[in-house]
Amino acid sequence: GMLISGGVAGCVAKTVTAPLSRLTILFQVHSMVTTKPHAPQYADSMIGAFRKVVGKEGFLAFWKGNGTSVVHRFPYSAINFTIFESSKLFLISLFGYKKLEVVASDKMGLIRFISGAIAGGTATAT
Repeated sequence: GMLISGGVAGCVAKTVTAPLSRLTILFQVHSMVTTKPHAPQYADSMIGAFRKVVGKEGFLAFWKGNGTSVVHRFPYSAINFTIFESSKLFLISLFGYKKLEVVASDKMGLIRFISGAIAGGTATAT
């Protein structure tokens, strides 16, 4: 359950933010390959870049390469979410709280921090 939920959430987030990622990459790559000192930028603004992509390649071009990104994102997000939630519950019990008991806010911040570190490290290492 948690693995699927985390994976799907990561894929949806990656797909929703794909247009911004595509524009960011275009701005970065264009500035690196331009050798002329006064060469025009890819575009003067985000709106200009948006129009340029739509005009040259069509609206779906914003999701170019998204399939590959999603294939990578699914296992990473699935592992990250599952490990985060599992370690959070483990640490709550380690601090002496029951699962449904309200945890003191100062301890909950520490628990979330440690759980996030464990989850991020585990998901990145796999």
